Amino acid sequence: MGCTLGEAARAAGISKASVVRAIKSGRLSAPRREDGTYSIEPSELLRVYPATGVAAGPMRRSETGIGAGPPLVQVMAERDQYGVLAEEREETIRDLRRRLDDSEAERPGTGTADGAADTPADW
Repeated sequence: MGCTLGEAARAAGISKASVVRAIKSGRLSAPRREDGTYSIEPSELLRVYPATGVAAGPMRRSETGIGAGPPLVQVMAERDQYGVLAEEREETIRDLRRRLDDSEAERPGTGTADGAADTPADW
């Protein structure tokens, strides 16, 4: 008598979805029972998923909870550092725009010191 999909997954230490993928791809042979479920022979399961000597525990869904990720203090410090960098970037952009405006005003044919643009008749 073969084992069920859940029993096979537990024994191999993998998810039921992985067992189904192996069956559908033909890597693992498992006939269907009359009720439509799969009947997986233990020897067939061991052929595809050899025993590692480590007892497989129940599969648990990964959870992100309290304590996952960096500490709040570290995140806040990084946020402050990025804020300082953003302020420096904005200051650099303002400075570059001012320099560009000044250089265009000084260059002949691109404008005048009072900000009025030269016209083709002025050339």
